Amino acid sequence: MNDLNEKNNSSGIKYFLFLGVPVMIILTVLGAYYYTTNPMTILTISIEKNFETIGNFLDHQSLNINTNIPYEITGNMQLKNSQNNIIDFEKYNYNFTLEKDQNKEYFSFLFGINENETNIVNAKLFQLEKKQYLIGEKLFQGILDVTPENNVNPDLFLKNQNLDLETIKIILQKYKNILIETLDEKYVKREKTDLYINNDKVKTTKVSYLLNEENQAKTMDKIKEKMLNDEELLQAMAKIQNTDQETIKNNISEMKLNYKSDIEIGIYTEGLKQNVIQYEIKEKNQNIITYSNYKDKMLNISDQILLYLQEINQNKIKIDFQLLQSELSGSINLDLYENEENEKKETINIILNTKNTTFNIDINLQYQVKENIEVPEIKNTKEIQSLTEQERNDILIKIQEIINPFFFISSNNNI
Repeated sequence: MNDLNEKNNSSGIKYFLFLGVPVMIILTVLGAYYYTTNPMTILTISIEKNFETIGNFLDHQSLNINTNIPYEITGNMQLKNSQNNIIDFEKYNYNFTLEKDQNKEYFSFLFGINENETNIVNAKLFQLEKKQYLIGEKLFQGILDVTPENNVNPDLFLKNQNLDLETIKIILQKYKNILIETLDEKYVKREKTDLYINNDKVKTTKVSYLLNEENQAKTMDKIKEKMLNDEELLQAMAKIQNTDQETIKNNISEMKLNYKSDIEIGIYTEGLKQNVIQYEIKEKNQNIITYSNYKDKMLNISDQILLYLQEINQNKIKIDFQLLQSELSGSINLDLYENEENEKKETINIILNTKNTTFNIDINLQYQVKENIEVPEIKNTKEIQSLTEQERNDILIKIQEIINPFFFISSNNNI
């Protein structure tokens, strides 16, 4: 009898191994498939992925600047063009310096143009102790006080928009959660459809979310309620905007829906794993924005601008672009270097292609912390309102003499 029981148990184990385990695997796969094909799940995962992408972009080191400490950003720019009968840009060099010292209530922006090795002009706009001044070498003598008569924003250049990335990430995390919590299954639709991307026909599943007038109103109310009841979010928003929580609450409370038309959000997935290959937002069946990552990463903005996202990481950004309603196209390349002494160097190369010529723009930027920023001595100032008509005309004539070469284009050339 014991032998019979042992045989039965052994047979039961074999049946379980040969039948039960495969059935469990199939059920698990089906469960995962249901999970990934569920429209609400696809919407939720898509929101999470998109916010994750934004977070990764914010990790780009060039954005991480501490505006609370004195710093200086210097840069220069040079232009080249493929047709010298337009303007010989190569002989010109443009440079600028931006300085800020919050403790001294000082901000300045210096811009200069050099032709070969000769300086054409330097102009410096700066703010000190809630007043704005202008120094214009070769334009006028002394310092012009350009503070508006009704100076309603005396801290215009000193407002500290705290670029605290960790706080920004808290806000993004909160926004993400709020958006997910406001989703209503009632407005979700799922359908099979063919999608055409770069002449390729792709069989997809489309999940769409309708924001009609009713849903826009409900969503707005939910968002306002959740934001007003999230203490951590309010603190983070107040910190970034350099204000108090009460002001943030008032701004949120005053948010109103301005309904114009229905908006539809579309998400296209492919295959059993439901890989997302395209997102779109439409209003009145007109494209607002479409992002595709089927083969190439492309961003279409209102059928006006097409961006090809070639590479985006912490140290490099490469984007090709095309203006669809014109013959202008080009590329933007950005490279970043940072050393241990909190010094950042960034190079930007912009190429613009028109019908008959190519412009090449090279920009070099350098950011560094400064222990001491020298503040100009305020003397020999003259209020801009007190300039005579002759003095104003003299300044305008000098400006015109400087900019004339940049607007001279050979009459037999079309850009």
